[in-house]
Amino acid sequence: MPIMGSRFMFLAGQFFNSMCTILFGMLGYIETKDGGTVFVIFCFLVRVSSALGVAAFATASFTIISREFSKSIGRAFGVLETFTGLGLMLGPAIGGALYDAGGFKLPFFVLGGFMLFTLPINCCILPTQSDEIIDTKPDSLSKLMLSAETIFICMAIMVAALVWSALDPTLEPHLRVFDLDPTMVGLIFLLMAAVYAMCSPVCGIIGDKMKDVRILLILGDLLCIVGLLFVGPSPLIGFSIEFNTLWMNLVSLAILGIGNSLIVTPSFDVLNRKALERGLEDNTATYGIVAGVWSSSYALGEFIGPIFAGWMRDTKGFEWCMTYIAFVCGASAVSLISLMLFDCKNKKHSLHNNDIHQQKRKHHTSISNERTPLLKTKNEILNKTCEQV
Repeated sequence: MPIMGSRFMFLAGQFFNSMCTILFGMLGYIETKDGGTVFVIFCFLVRVSSALGVAAFATASFTIISREFSKSIGRAFGVLETFTGLGLMLGPAIGGALYDAGGFKLPFFVLGGFMLFTLPINCCILPTQSDEIIDTKPDSLSKLMLSAETIFICMAIMVAALVWSALDPTLEPHLRVFDLDPTMVGLIFLLMAAVYAMCSPVCGIIGDKMKDVRILLILGDLLCIVGLLFVGPSPLIGFSIEFNTLWMNLVSLAILGIGNSLIVTPSFDVLNRKALERGLEDNTATYGIVAGVWSSSYALGEFIGPIFAGWMRDTKGFEWCMTYIAFVCGASAVSLISLMLFDCKNKKHSLHNNDIHQQKRKHHTSISNERTPLLKTKNEILNKTCEQV
């Protein structure tokens, strides 16, 4: 990104992703006489290529947001995540309607075409910065990652994505006992995204006013633990395996939406502050590194979530699947709490050492200022005698 510039990467990533989306819709023309092997291979190829475009413009967008709103990153990131939540809400509904109207191809043609339509608009709106093409120190990434705090923050980001993505393959089978129609199931899926979209700006505003934003991440982990234990519900809190009520699922999903917003929204600002504390310069290159680390952590959680949750549901059941993920959230919370306690201890020790050092300096200063002796020296007495003679 420091070589090409965040603006060019954003526009190039959007164009590449839009073309891959349209191309994915055209895969419906591939014949499946061989059992669908060719179709599956091309699906993987196109989706992997599309992921490159998404990674480009997502990372660039975080970099642009950080640069343009450097004094209020949390608030700006909260607004950005609000629109992410709106996309998660509207995407399934609009995609389903387009699929009913035109089959497999139409949703991808419309989405890819819309991204191409907005490309010239973004080209005119996005600001041009003079510091986009700058040199990046080769050890910047390692300097950021060789820190326990950075690892724990990335773990919290990964856990938030894991919680969200783990519900995709497991929640719908869990809700089948209520005999809901597809519309109601879709609305239940939208609940978590709606709560997330509403809470993200609030979390961003609160995060900008706090000295230590890690408190929000810990609170988010704790809320996710509560939501995961009750969405099952977990046998560890006294419920039987057969117990399952709709209202408890709805409340738990709302709690998970709040918990996710508390983790995701301020996490980028926490990671950016850590980069500056580690000695990285406050420029576009650093913003790009932070954006890349954040995006990688979130994408890793999205990758692990469905695989782990699907396997756990098949082997242990939905209740224990959510329980084990709650344990992962607990591990993230414990690591952040331990880190905060360690920092507080080091800060107190540093303040104590500074006080001792200041006291020693005052003591040495008082001794050095005492230059006039109480008794006259022998030479002074002889000199005075000679003057009198």
